[in-house]
Amino acid sequence: MERAKERLKQLEEELSSLDTELAALVQEKADLQQDETVTVKSDQRLSPSTLKHYEYILPLVKEIHLLELKIKEQKQAYEEKRWKAEAARLGQDLLAVTLTDENCVLKRWSKELSQQSDDGIELTNITYKVWQCDDCLKEQLGFTVLTQGVHVGLRVQTEVPCQRIHFLRPSAIRFGFSSETFIPGLEEQLKSSLSEGGSIASVVSLVAAHIQEDMAPYVIIVPMKKKTKQKKAKPSEQKPAGDTSENIPCADGSSEPQ
Repeated sequence: MERAKERLKQLEEELSSLDTELAALVQEKADLQQDETVTVKSDQRLSPSTLKHYEYILPLVKEIHLLELKIKEQKQAYEEKRWKAEAARLGQDLLAVTLTDENCVLKRWSKELSQQSDDGIELTNITYKVWQCDDCLKEQLGFTVLTQGVHVGLRVQTEVPCQRIHFLRPSAIRFGFSSETFIPGLEEQLKSSLSEGGSIASVVSLVAAHIQEDMAPYVIIVPMKKKTKQKKAKPSEQKPAGDTSENIPCADGSSEPQ
């Protein structure tokens, strides 16, 4: 019985020592795994050549990113300006529709120009704009008179102070004009037609007469030359490369290559 107790005690001591040894081995394994992780991380450092490439590429990437942001801002600013211009154009079109020809002489003139057709006189580039500025109503009419191959562009602008701006009832009119060439009597004719509410036909006739009498006789119109297509020689008619021989007539009328 005593021997069994001694053997049991001996086994308990051996088991305790084994538990201590096992704990030490587990701790050693954990330490080794941690050291291996640190070693792997230290081995993942970039090489000098890779770092050199990064130092060259990263500033370029940053610059490209800044340029993309700048392009995006410019696109947004362009879209904003485009929408503002479109809104202004629609406002001008709406205002032009609501105004009557009695109060807007240039509006009536623009309709006359689009409908007018004279032999030998062509009216092109007809543009009309109207807009409201403070307590004034402004109109602008542009057109080109073409006759005998010579053209002259005109632009007329009027400014009408309005007594009641909400109803657009004008009280007086001021005007200005520009022409691609000096035309005697043009200012007086425009002033007379605007003040009397006359037609634009008299202005067109004055400009056309000036072109026909004082400009067209001194203008030489050279027609454009038509490009002629060169016919390609047939393969049988082409000389071989390096062949510089010429046909020289012989005494009997035949020809021999030289």
